[in-house]
Amino acid sequence: FKDLGTLSTNGGTATNLTAGTTYTFRVRAVNASGSSGFSNTVTQKIDLPDLIPHAISVSETTVAPGGSITVSYEVKNQGGANAGSFLNEFRLSVDGTITTFDALLGGELIGSLNAGATTGTRNITFTIPSNTSPGTYYVGITADSAGAVSENSEFNNLLASVPISVSFAGKPDLVPTLL
Repeated sequence: FKDLGTLSTNGGTATNLTAGTTYTFRVRAVNASGSSGFSNTVTQKIDLPDLIPHAISVSETTVAPGGSITVSYEVKNQGGANAGSFLNEFRLSVDGTITTFDALLGGELIGSLNAGATTGTRNITFTIPSNTSPGTYYVGITADSAGAVSENSEFNNLLASVPISVSFAGKPDLVPTLL
């Protein structure tokens, strides 16, 4: 046990504690006559935020290279502490596993998020890169992509959408012929 100092008769505040750490506390009374024995112990974990993408959907399931797509999403703070500002990044992936190697579509900064709260549904529009080859892709979100918020878990910050098709649908398919 570490002595935190003398507290007033109305209690006190322990400071400089590390989030994510469990602490055990005990107290005793001290006056001019001496001191009492220690109280029973109380254990308290200093909780952290835990940001998770809660939902993601896309406005279009088929889009042309260079076309726009609107992503609707929510992030939830399932942790026991408030989160400060954080960046959500969105990527275009050839599979359902979102990584930093996937094409970055853009991001959105969130000011803060209270413990237990969600961002509510947010909508953000991106342009599919014009050099994207036709095929099946996934739009994915990484909550707190820059790691600005210390969290209970840093391994639950990714979520992918349903598959989308990037194609030249509706555009002419010109085939050269000899005259």
